[in-house]
Amino acid sequence: SGRAVLRNPPSGRALVGAIVAAMVDLPPLVGIPTEVEGIELREELGRGHRSVVYRGRRGDEVYAVKLLRLGDTQNPTDALLGFRREAATLALIAHPGLPRIWSVGEHEGRPYLIMEHLDGEDLGSVLARGRLPEDEVVRIGVTLSGVLAAASRHGLVHRDIKPGNIVVERDGRVRLV
Repeated sequence: SGRAVLRNPPSGRALVGAIVAAMVDLPPLVGIPTEVEGIELREELGRGHRSVVYRGRRGDEVYAVKLLRLGDTQNPTDALLGFRREAATLALIAHPGLPRIWSVGEHEGRPYLIMEHLDGEDLGSVLARGRLPEDEVVRIGVTLSGVLAAASRHGLVHRDIKPGNIVVERDGRVRLV
């Protein structure tokens, strides 16, 4: 039924922790705005530890909109500062292996990034079709190491590198999201 029954209900901090833990598993669009900066949020593209990314559309343009997740177990002030620091740093890194940042802001108390939408598929989907040739694996590895080196020079650590966060675009470019 989707409802959890607690035999020994927690109180105080434990209760807050239980509520926060339950919020993490809410359906993707619960509590999420349907629009940010005139961009209609259409569907969830992916989620990480601290954020959820949605495909959005404004007119004929498609964007990726990253929102800080509600229900994170860390201090909300620290989460907000970390998200803003990440946004500012990402905006400064000019690397072809990262999506461009178009806008940073806050909507109804929730921080967001509006980024370039990447036209491609994640590496996990590519690998599900079969093994890649060795030269393609090397090309992907070299690209990703360049992206990670650029991020590291700016003090960023990705923390969620996995095939689902690597996009192979239709033109063959490899991007880390």
